[in-house]
Amino acid sequence: MKSRDIEFWLGLIGKLDSDPDIRELVVASGKSIVSEHQVGYLELLSDGISIMFKRSYALQQPTTGVADGPYYVNAVHLHSSGHDGYEEYRGSLVDGVLFGDSELTIINKLSCFPTKGGGNYSTILKRQLPKWIECIVGNGHIRFTLSPMGSLIMVTLF
Repeated sequence: MKSRDIEFWLGLIGKLDSDPDIRELVVASGKSIVSEHQVGYLELLSDGISIMFKRSYALQQPTTGVADGPYYVNAVHLHSSGHDGYEEYRGSLVDGVLFGDSELTIINKLSCFPTKGGGNYSTILKRQLPKWIECIVGNGHIRFTLSPMGSLIMVTLF
């Protein structure tokens, strides 16, 4: 697949699965959107990208409350090498941030005001949740997810 910048991926947020940019990605990947209930995924393992779709509630059925409208892009995940079986995303991230950067390095590089979270124990999942750093860029959010060792392993755009 051809290389795209972070602005392209941020620009996909909210687009319907019928949008020409989404259709082009699906066709170029040779895959289809895999749906599971109200959520769909397009996994581009060799490109280090996964796209999460949700069903639109614009066409919610009044009797069941189930959304059966078209899918729209809810989030785009950019993965580091080996994270969840993905190759590393080859495009540039924001503000010179690189996969493998530490929490402090990421914060020092960012031109936006970051918030931090995670790191607590989930009694539901019975495991430690990853730490993250998040900031607003334009009309979107960028979340930097850190490994247990404290290095950047995934970037989520939403």
